[in-house]
This record gives sequence, C-alpha cells and structure tokens, in this order.
Amino acid sequence: MNHLARSATGRLPWPVRRDHLWLMLDAGVRMVPGSNSGIPHTPPGSYPHSLSAYLDLGLTPAGVIDMATRLAADALRIGHLTGTLTAGLSADLIAVPGDPTRGLDLLTTPILTVADGHPHHPDTPPEAEEQPRP
Repeated sequence: MNHLARSATGRLPWPVRRDHLWLMLDAGVRMVPGSNSGIPHTPPGSYPHSLSAYLDLGLTPAGVIDMATRLAADALRIGHLTGTLTAGLSADLIAVPGDPTRGLDLLTTPILTVADGHPHHPDTPPEAEEQPRP
C-alpha cells in the first residue's frame, strides 16, 4: 500500500481492499509494509505517509512500527542482522518530535536520521554534513 491507498477508487476501492487485507491477516498471512515508491504520484520519501493505512486494519501504532521493522526484517530473513535495537545488530534510526506509538504521523517529520552510524539533520545541507568535525 502507498500513501494514496485510502483514496483508491479504481478496481479495488479502499473499503474493499481493506476487507481483503483483514481476511489475509485473519488467515495468518504475513504482511510487510511498502510504498511502491517511484511509481507515478508516489515519490521516494512517501513511505512513512503510507503506514497509517495499516491502522484501518486494527493494528496499533506500535504494531505498525513493529511490522515495518522487526517483522519486515524477519520476513526478509535478515532479522539476525537488523530490525531491532539490539546490541550487535545493524540499525538505522530516526528521531521524531514525540512518541510515534501515539501517532504515526510523527514518522513523517524526523528531526534526525542516523544511517550507517552517520547523523543527518533534515535542515542541514548534505555538503555541511560531510565536513569532518574537530
């Protein structure tokens, strides 16, 4: 699903798609959030905007975050490498201005991203981040 899923009106409008997804969850199908990034009207960076649609399936914000991290890593068979904040595992992190388990919309406004151990501030030009620190 992408950030436009709830406004879908084509062959499968959202209420029909949502009902199908409920049936799949009830049957034990493992779901991994995705965004179809790069297709028309779904630019890179829209992924966090798509996550709230999973709340319509009865998941909690914490459950959606778990599905997008730990369960996704497990589905890709890399849970032994990443997916949780565990000593010895690899993790990229974001800091948001509040508790995302109370509102997934906070995931759309990170104030800090740490990727591969390197901090990135959204308001800092990339060339400034590349400068070595004293």
